[in-house]
Amino acid sequence: MTRHHSRPSWLLIAFVCATAATGVLGFTRMEQPLPASIDATAIVTGKAGSALQTAFDKAVPFRDAAVSMVASLRYAVFGEGFPGVLLGSDHWLFSTEEFEQDLGYLEGSFDEAITRARDELASRGMALVICLVPSKARVCSSKLGNIRLPDAIA
Repeated sequence: MTRHHSRPSWLLIAFVCATAATGVLGFTRMEQPLPASIDATAIVTGKAGSALQTAFDKAVPFRDAAVSMVASLRYAVFGEGFPGVLLGSDHWLFSTEEFEQDLGYLEGSFDEAITRARDELASRGMALVICLVPSKARVCSSKLGNIRLPDAIA
């Protein structure tokens, strides 16, 4: 028995291939030269990879659409999301940030960060208003599926 592919799947494959080819061609014919900051030190520290990634991202004309398509394919074929995404039940997606106790964004304690923010805003003639917004994981806990909030957060 011969299996026939539907038109949408072939269109999707053609789109992904065309996007990749266009990105490679665009990258090889970039109008902007590669950053002069790419030297041996940049390669060792990883800054060269970041500079190349930025240059490549700018060279791909359909980058956002391609990323969305790859994310959709990854979810449909493998049942997983990109790093930072947790899959709940009934196709609900959650951010891993909702489940981390300390995201490492703050310098010092939370109280110190709030005081600094309040003082900075006051120096500009603005008042700080704090509004607590519950996480999606709390509001939609019935859609978490096998995901559980850590005890420290729950």
